[in-house]
Amino acid sequence: MENDIYMVVKDADMILILTDHDEFKSLDYNKLASHMRTSLLFDTRNILPTSAFTDSKLKLINLGNLFEHCAL
Repeated sequence: MENDIYMVVKDADMILILTDHDEFKSLDYNKLASHMRTSLLFDTRNILPTSAFTDSKLKLINLGNLFEHCAL
């Protein structure tokens, strides 16, 4: 089993956060994006501040702002 988050997301299309564990708050988001095929992170717990992704290569979609990202 892989313990390195950056290797776990290698070639992933999306990261889906389902728990509010603190380790998700201190990741290097640009490093995550560089390992992924598609740089998309979906935060279902709203634990990540959108301000942390202003200059990030990783696109954050959080459940609280889901409809801002959808064309209705």
